[in-house]
Amino acid sequence: MVKPVILRPLLRHSLADMAAAEQAVRDSALDWTIVRAPQLTDNAAKGSYRAAVERNVLFGIRITREDLATCLLDSAGDESAIRKHVNVAN
Repeated sequence: MVKPVILRPLLRHSLADMAAAEQAVRDSALDWTIVRAPQLTDNAAKGSYRAAVERNVLFGIRITREDLATCLLDSAGDESAIRKHVNVAN
């Protein structure tokens, strides 16, 4: 409820830029994976993360920077993630 009513008008230009950038990636002939992360924290790594392909992570509101980095490295070698978007969170 909060996102569409309050955040969307405040962030409409940023969201439009992000949507355009993602569309440019999807329209390319490259092998791509879009990783969408929630709020990044400076906390110590938890050593694990949750990922959801083509959908949101349930209650996925934060991820540590270290766990996001691990996810990015894991995704780079994951052929099943090619041409998909992956949402991640702790």
